[in-house]
Amino acid sequence: MAKWGAKVSQPNKDVKTCPDKDLVFSSDWNTPKILGRASGSLTVEDGQNNSIIITHNYGFVGAMVYIDLIPDNYSFADATGRTSEGHHIKSYSFVTISNNQIEITIYNFCGSERTFHIYCLILRENVS
Repeated sequence: MAKWGAKVSQPNKDVKTCPDKDLVFSSDWNTPKILGRASGSLTVEDGQNNSIIITHNYGFVGAMVYIDLIPDNYSFADATGRTSEGHHIKSYSFVTISNNQIEITIYNFCGSERTFHIYCLILRENVS
């Protein structure tokens, strides 16, 4: 029986013969699978923080969270995500993952109330 899959190699490497270290992707690898998506917005007054909780039924998972901490400029958010302009911190975020919940907290120091836009991918390596 034939084995099917996909591989992508780095430039100037033969995908048929190169070792894994020269591959960009292989379907043989246990890469995270997207279980779900979530999006929303969160309004935060200047000098304050606010949180949004994404509830799901997948158990403990990984998450990739993107927030427009700078208007129209999305950044990957993690447990210590922050953005600054010069030496002044304008906004920052924290992401906390627990069983069946992803909590995103945004601190706003932009000088005025702002609505932040959030996109989240819920991930797991093994999907049964």
